Amino acid sequence: ADEIVLEWGLRVIFYLSLEAGIVSRVISCGGVDLLAQSLRTHVTCDDIIVWSCRTLCNCILTLDTVSPEDRTICQNKFSQQLVLEILIHEFVERLNVLSLLAAQWILKSIGCLARRHEHNMLTFVELGVCLQLQRVVAQFSLENEKIAESVCWVIGNISYPSEDAQQRWGAGGACEMVMSVLKRHVGSEETVQEALRAVRNLCYDNETNLEILRGLNVAEVVMGVMRRHQDSSGVVLQWLWYAVAALAEYRP
Repeated sequence: ADEIVLEWGLRVIFYLSLEAGIVSRVISCGGVDLLAQSLRTHVTCDDIIVWSCRTLCNCILTLDTVSPEDRTICQNKFSQQLVLEILIHEFVERLNVLSLLAAQWILKSIGCLARRHEHNMLTFVELGVCLQLQRVVAQFSLENEKIAESVCWVIGNISYPSEDAQQRWGAGGACEMVMSVLKRHVGSEETVQEALRAVRNLCYDNETNLEILRGLNVAEVVMGVMRRHQDSSGVVLQWLWYAVAALAEYRP
């Protein structure tokens, strides 16, 4: 009930969850239950939301580097605690009063919960994540780099290999969002990386989205990104070539 005590408790779990050798014990000792409860009972406290979501992301991404199987188990636990529904509900009911930081970390959490987890991916689609992302963009604007990166993170994690998700994103303006991000934030490696990943996952084996992207001059934009980031980190170049390969499949 004490928000200050809870926030500092969440901070402790946040730093523990950065350690690969500790995070599994954090989960097994009830870490997921605590995070779910904090999100459920403090839905109007942005600081609690931020620390809960940051810790959730740490747990999933740290486990992803150690054991994909443990990552899936962790994602399942969050799903069983109805965290997916809680996060979407924050956008449905409180978007107009959410801080930018809270919105950013809710987006990050949605992407992490859906990461390589088809059931959670489809659950978010059914919960209306496509519509809520449009509302977030309208509220905070893609001019903000952190929001732009987080939007692309969500789209990249909730698209391929689900054809239904790809189609809904295409119909919901995701291709236009991602292209806007690539143009606005071409100088940011992190944001460009997530935007390229979103491009690839939107259009991979999907003719409809390929056609939309082609109409948005995607080839010219991607070539501009290539020229700008030819000396960037390997991860950026990796997703650049993945995107190019997927776009090259277009058959008019």
